[in-house]
Amino acid sequence: MGAYPHSVSPDGTRIATVSSDGIALVSVDGGEPQLVRGSQPGDNPLRWAKGGNALFVGRRGETSCPVSLLDLQTGARKAWKTVVPPDAAGVTGVSCPRIAADEEHYVFGYVRNLSDLFLVEHLK
Repeated sequence: MGAYPHSVSPDGTRIATVSSDGIALVSVDGGEPQLVRGSQPGDNPLRWAKGGNALFVGRRGETSCPVSLLDLQTGARKAWKTVVPPDAAGVTGVSCPRIAADEEHYVFGYVRNLSDLFLVEHLK
């Protein structure tokens, strides 16, 4: 997603992007960005839902990324799923998922820092 997450609407007329107050919609024809009702600071637009009436929104965390479906008309959120690595040992950051067009499949990455500790005895 890079430093500035964004997502282009299915009809190509709007872009959902991050603002200091949440997610804003920007028309490709220009004009002022419009804050999405129900969005919050820290939300990232991941993908427009089929039909263009909702956005998949994620909140990147240290060990997971909870994803919700945000209705653009009402601002209501519906939990979609929380992506989390299968083993959280050593995980220091989880990226929000890239969601496929079928809205069922996704991929995500995470950073893991593992190390080994050795105990040495009987040294002179």
